[in-house]
Amino acid sequence: MLTRSSEPLSVYIELEYRTYDPAAIYLAFMSGSEHLATWCFARDLLKDGVVRPAGVGDVEVQPVALEDETALLICLKDIDGQAWALTPLNPVKEWIKETYALVPAGDEFRSVDWDRILAEIMRSND
Repeated sequence: MLTRSSEPLSVYIELEYRTYDPAAIYLAFMSGSEHLATWCFARDLLKDGVVRPAGVGDVEVQPVALEDETALLICLKDIDGQAWALTPLNPVKEWIKETYALVPAGDEFRSVDWDRILAEIMRSND
């Protein structure tokens, strides 16, 4: 991982998918046993980003050709600066396919109880 304010840092990237939050993926950055940050962004952005540049703003993802392999470049931005992470592409491609096997595209909000959510919103406005 590269940041504007540091030397390159070797980090472990952990991807997490939660079926109860089906449109999102979570990307955690770890250095040894230290949790550095977790970013949440659209699953579709990662799906698109493994095949072509995707994202505008806080999260941008794109495949990049290296000498001996294809990698995934992830650029994360916030008010404190930017960070770039590079990871092998194929494991991420396989992982994203698995998330769509769990919750297919278009089914992300099929099981959401919209009436319950609306009732909670209405109660909070009382």
